[in-house]
Amino acid sequence: MGMLFDEDPADLDIEAFGYAAPDETEARADTDRGWLSRILLITTILLAFTNAQSLVTWSSTLEPTWTGRTVRALSQAWADQMSELGLDRFRNGVSDVWTAFQELPRRQGPPRIAPASDQVDQSPSP
Repeated sequence: MGMLFDEDPADLDIEAFGYAAPDETEARADTDRGWLSRILLITTILLAFTNAQSLVTWSSTLEPTWTGRTVRALSQAWADQMSELGLDRFRNGVSDVWTAFQELPRRQGPPRIAPASDQVDQSPSP
C-alpha cells in the first residue's frame, strides 16, 4: 500500500496550506475557558436549586409589567417546589445562624478595668 504523499505528512509545512496549528498557549486558554464555563454552569445550577428564595427576592424588584409579574410568579413557584423537596434547608439554616449572630448583644467600647485604687482589699485583717 503506497502513501498518497512522497513525504511524511508530519514534515509538510502546514502554514503553506493556510492553516497553522494552535500553539500551546491557545490550547491552554481553550482548556481554561472550558473549565471556567463548566464551573459557572454547575454553580448556577446549584444556586438555582438551593437558593431559590434569592430569585423571589430579585423578581420582587422588577417593574409591575406583564413580564415582571410572570417572572415573579415563576420564581415563587420554583421556590415552592424547591422548598417541598427540602433543598432550602441549608439556606434557611445559614440565614438563622446569621440572624442569631446579628441579635447578639454588642459591647459599647472596650471592657472597663477597675483601677487598683477602686479595688477593695478583702484579705483578712490580723
